[in-house]
Amino acid sequence: MVAVGGTCCTALPPLLSPWRASALARPHWEATVAATLGLSTITIDDLDATASFGVLASLGHTLGPIRVAAEYSLTPIRHDAWFTFDGDVDREGQIHRIGASARARVGMNLDVMTTALYLELGAGRESIRWRGGGAVSRTDASLGFGWELVGGASRFAGWDVGVRLTAAPTSHAPAKGQALDSTYDLNAMLLLGALLGG
Repeated sequence: MVAVGGTCCTALPPLLSPWRASALARPHWEATVAATLGLSTITIDDLDATASFGVLASLGHTLGPIRVAAEYSLTPIRHDAWFTFDGDVDREGQIHRIGASARARVGMNLDVMTTALYLELGAGRESIRWRGGGAVSRTDASLGFGWELVGGASRFAGWDVGVRLTAAPTSHAPAKGQALDSTYDLNAMLLLGALLGG
């Protein structure tokens, strides 16, 4: 308890007070541009594909510890045909994704930098296009976590490092007279990005 003008009030915890005044905690707009790398196989219908380096861009607004953002990502993918007796061939394509995310931060204001851990939930729409023809669209949901380090006051810049897990339905085309077999494709992605705000 501390006394202010003869009135007692409760003092803020030592880490909470500086976080409220930090660059990430005050209301602001921020943008992220990140390189992405797939960490697992992506299943699209009956095909297993691997993801190479891609790019993700987001623009969002922050109120207190919560950031809501719109995002777009482009991910090159490749399917390698291990067995060709059934007519399977190598394929290359791209995943275009438009989505939205909500990020909750827990952080601390250091002397010259602000650092934060975050948990993120999101949803999006994927458009998967194969070179030479063929396209699939599907809705996904994502869960991410990561770490941020930024410097600056009214305007700031820094790093965003995280991992995102995504789940999307993959529908296998049924044979005539058979029921649709729907499962979920689960994959993981590493993100390393630049964070700008003001």
